[in-house]
Amino acid sequence: MYFICLVILAAIQRLLMRKDQIRPHLAILLALVFTSCLGEKNDLKKYYYPIEALTEGIVYEYQSVGPVSLEPEYWYFRSFQTDTADYLTGQYYNANFYVEQFFREAYTGNGSLMVDYILYEQDSTGQSHPTHTQILAPNGLPFEKADTNEVFLFKLRWKDRLFPGRTTTLIRNRRFKGIENWEWQNKKVKCAVFEIREIIETEEEGFQEVEVNGIEKYVEGVGLAYYEKNIGDALSFKYVLKDRYPMTTLEKKYKTSVQQQE
Repeated sequence: MYFICLVILAAIQRLLMRKDQIRPHLAILLALVFTSCLGEKNDLKKYYYPIEALTEGIVYEYQSVGPVSLEPEYWYFRSFQTDTADYLTGQYYNANFYVEQFFREAYTGNGSLMVDYILYEQDSTGQSHPTHTQILAPNGLPFEKADTNEVFLFKLRWKDRLFPGRTTTLIRNRRFKGIENWEWQNKKVKCAVFEIREIIETEEEGFQEVEVNGIEKYVEGVGLAYYEKNIGDALSFKYVLKDRYPMTTLEKKYKTSVQQQE
């Protein structure tokens, strides 16, 4: 669209070189052109999780679709409002229905900002222990900016509760790639696509670094519906949003799993 705007502006410049009787109409034409160009600004907020629809909480079930078969992932999203901001919380359950992650982020005028991020680790007895991370760069998904050259930085650091000598840092760069049509759940949808580059640094009697590259697709009115991550040429995994349902459905899945193990 910005390319089209530049073409139109070039045409206007040619008009300026013509007779004076044309010039009175140029102010109107210019206003229409700039209004059109600005109107095309991408509103990315509508592609993120719809907090208005999450006040009662909804579970997002993601299924592995990559070459490596992995267990399903369950994220329970819920939103709430205060006098100062709107918040989204997310709680991750693994395939055994143990909570492994929790986050809380604020919705601002131009994007989401991470407020809290907690990791849960289990010891040998099955007891879960929370680890509060240090948020060094809180940027989540941008709502208004659509510059494909701009990078949005998210950075976490934490000390391993079970291994106190280990410090891990997650550095995530997110870059908007554009809006595309995509087939999801047997229908055509629009999605915002982001390129992801992550670096995971681990310090423990030495230094290790792992680089991860990937893609995220956010469907309008839904949120994250697809992501893939590639660790070099050795490992690649992909997940797609299979279903959404209330927490009572996940609780039934848990009870069924317990009964099958008895």
